[in-house]
Amino acid sequence: MLAHKVATSLGMDGSQGGGAVSDLRTLPEPVRVAVQEAYGNATGDLFLISVPIAVLALIAIVFIKEKPLLTTSAAERRAAPRRSLTSWMHDRCLQYQPFRR
Repeated sequence: MLAHKVATSLGMDGSQGGGAVSDLRTLPEPVRVAVQEAYGNATGDLFLISVPIAVLALIAIVFIKEKPLLTTSAAERRAAPRRSLTSWMHDRCLQYQPFRR
């Protein structure tokens, strides 16, 4: 609706709908300049915003701890004997010793 009102107020045919400009050369000079500036400014703003985000993502990737993939398949893991919960907890407690000196 807004695109139609703007197009008719600028003396353009607003019946095409969609708000897309197929050929900038068909627009009147002041409208063409406004559209080109709007797209140019928007593109510049997008790059201005996306570059710091990309740099932050790159820094975050550097600090991601690498975790090795499993070397066994799901079928092999299902076929393996299951450990009891107590033996698993015992192993975990041995690994975690916060007051070790």
